[in-house]
Formats: sequence, C-alpha cells, structure tokens
Amino acid sequence: MKQEIQVALEWLLALESEGYEGALVGGAVRDLFLGLPITDVDIATSAPLEVILSLWPAAKPVGKPPLQTALLQCGKVPVEFCSYCGFSLDHDLARRDFTVNAMAMTRLGTLVDPMGGEKDLTRRRLRFNGKAANRLDEDPVRAVRLFRFAATLPLFTVAPDSESACRDPGLYRQIEKMPGERIGREVTKALEGDICLFLDMLNGTGLLGAILPELEGLKGIEQDPEKHPEGDAFLHTRLCLNLVQKLTPDPAVRAAALLHDVAKAGYVPQEAGHPCFEGHEQAGADIVREITRRWAWPQELAETVTSLVRWHRLPCAPWPDSGVARQIRTRGGEWLERLFILGYADVLAGSGRLMPWMENRARALAALFRLEQAGRLVDGTEVMEILGLTGGPRIGEILEQLDEAVARGEISTPAEARAWLILIRDRH
Repeated sequence: MKQEIQVALEWLLALESEGYEGALVGGAVRDLFLGLPITDVDIATSAPLEVILSLWPAAKPVGKPPLQTALLQCGKVPVEFCSYCGFSLDHDLARRDFTVNAMAMTRLGTLVDPMGGEKDLTRRRLRFNGKAANRLDEDPVRAVRLFRFAATLPLFTVAPDSESACRDPGLYRQIEKMPGERIGREVTKALEGDICLFLDMLNGTGLLGAILPELEGLKGIEQDPEKHPEGDAFLHTRLCLNLVQKLTPDPAVRAAALLHDVAKAGYVPQEAGHPCFEGHEQAGADIVREITRRWAWPQELAETVTSLVRWHRLPCAPWPDSGVARQIRTRGGEWLERLFILGYADVLAGSGRLMPWMENRARALAALFRLEQAGRLVDGTEVMEILGLTGGPRIGEILEQLDEAVARGEISTPAEARAWLILIRDRH
C-alpha cells in the first residue's frame, strides 16, 4: 500500500481513539480505485478544527471559517483534514462536486457511496453530484474543473446532462468574476492531459471567452492563405496545439502553443484583405505576461511560456544577426529544444514548409555547440583592460557581441577573442 495512504489510516485511527469519525474522501478514493498515482489525500472527520490542530500541532489552517481546513504534509503528498460539511459523512459527500469525488473509505475499507459514484467510476463517467445547477451555483469554477477532469482522467467522458448544464449563459458571467488564480490552476492541470479536449469542451459550451477572451478573439481573424491555408487564427492555434500535444508532454510548450498567436486579434485587415501580423511575437509576449499574472502561474513557468511566445517565429524566420546567443546563454539548450518543437508544430499547422525550419535548426544547434564548447573566452576584467574601460553597461554589450561572434563560428579561442577586442579598440 502507498505510504501516504498508510499514514492516513494511522491518522484515522488517532481520530477514532479520540471518539471521532473519520474517512478518506474525494480524489484519493477515486484514484485508488483507478490505480492512479495519489497526488493528495483528503480526510473528512466529525472532529472540529480545534481538535485536529490539537492532535497535529504541525498542521496549518487553510481558508476561512466555516470552510477552514488543516493541511499536513506526508512526504511530497499534502493531506488535508476537513470537518464534515453538514451533520454527517453522507451530508458532506452530498455537497461535493462530482459523483466520482463523492465516495469515502473508512479505515477498515468500507466504501461509503451515497451518491452513486462507484457506478459512474465503473463507466468512467463524469457527472455532477446531485443537481448540476446547485453544484454550479455553489461554485461556477466547477464547470472548468469538469472539463479539466475529462482531459486528465483516462477514458472518462462527461455525462450529457452535466455538459448541458455548463451551457447556461448565466454561468459565463459568473465565471468571468471568479479569481484568476483559480482558473489558472485548472488550466495548469489540464496542460498535463488532453489539453485539446479541454479547449474543445470550453469552446463547445461557450465558456472559452469567460476564461480566455484573448483566445476567443482569434475567431474570424483571417490570415495570409499562402502561409495559412488552414483558416483563421483560432483554427491555426487549435491545430498547432494538437500537434504539440502529440510531440511533447511539456506543459510550458503546450501553454506556448495555446497562446502563441493571441496578439493577432489586435491587428486590422490590410488592402490585401488580411492583416499583417508583423511584431505579433513581442505583442503576444506582453499579453501572455498579463495572462500568466492573472492566473498566478509560478514564475518559472510564466517566464518560460512568455519567452517561447516572444521567440516562436525564430525557428522559421530569417535568421537574425543578433539576439540568439543571448537567449541560449540565458535560457540554455532545453529552452532551445522547446522553441523548435513549438516552431515545428507552428509550421505544420500552416503552410507545412519545413525547409526553413530545418536550416535554422542546423544554425541553432551549431550556435549551441559553439557556445557550450567555448564557455567564456574572456571575462569583463579583460574587456576593460584591452578597451581601456572602467565599467558600465558597455562591458555587457561587448560580451554579448562576442557571444554572437562565437555563435556564428567567427571566434573559438581566447586568443581570437582578444584579437577581436583589439580590433574593436583600434577602430575607435
């Protein structure tokens, strides 16, 4: 048995020894039945919060009364204690979101299933617990969560009546008002599963604009038919995302595929009848930075996705004279790999002309090899000595220019780097 479950059973025994009820509830029970990894454990108990905190002083209170819970860590798995929502375990389970999350197991293995979760689990069916309208009134984000579970639980489908309940126009307005970080958590988790299904379900129920209006705005945005015979910018994004999903499980690349063209909605048609999207990479990065801030994504993920959107045309555009070495130095080879996966999918979702991608791939790999082999050929002190400088931003600019020369294969040894610096000095 998994260690976290063993520990949870010991804690249930401790509650029973104090005269209280307790049971495993929610996702842990569901995932035990499905044989999936346990990512968190919930314990529902008749004990009030103050008793829980007295039994486990290390537990951290979370939330606000009357929905306050206590959080403990078991290795890498969080364990959350919650007092019954209602008068009993059955009342507590009846208020949970989906039937497959409304099951409990006692310490001795008895299944408590007042809402028919076992039947839905057998059929791998996602269904709101009780009346869908009631569950959604309690928490509109449950609609987004429903589609996230459909995207991440293997072979699960959504019950038709539960999906229909998510089409209520009033729900759109409610979700728009929800805290962005809650939406961001659901999107983050969906990225680990069938993110295309998640997108399709949001789009099909009309909720996409409530959580990601920037993506909704791509519908009907015409593109150059020679470069994008597939259709508008939204369809292109959907095709690109589908390809990336097949190429990599990396959530950063998937998120970048989802958001890479969001800036195109702000461009207006030209005389040819379709917009010129020059500069949409930088504009898109600015928009993505705001989206990830709104969603309260971890800084590393947010910065990676933003940078991938900023540079997503690099794999197929004319190779720039500068900037590439700096990105490789700053972000490393893994970032470059991510970028070219995104670029590959971007091309295949459009014209399909991969030769520029392959040529730039060779250039990028050569630059990566050269920079990694060279290391730092000279440091800032040597730059100051040779050029007669005393410091300032000019030193960093010179070192970046040197990196670009290394990336192009013009310089490969410290002696060549010093000669290059002397040449700069003599020119001035």
